[in-house]
Amino acid sequence: MPKRYAEDFKQTILGLHEQGQTPRQLATDYEVGYSTILKWIQGNTPISPGGPTSDEVKRLKKTIERKG
Repeated sequence: MPKRYAEDFKQTILGLHEQGQTPRQLATDYEVGYSTILKWIQGNTPISPGGPTSDEVKRLKKTIERKG
């Protein structure tokens, strides 16, 4: 079963990446899988400039499904 990480921890890692730390460095420093960090980065990248990230789109779709 995959390990779950707190959202604030994930956001911390993403913030450090935006400040210039490499995914490999973050994986080593915080003992998180390299591929996990890459997925977080990919999910945090806007689909189009100024648009929602893929994670935001997934959350919105789930909200719509629950209400519909």
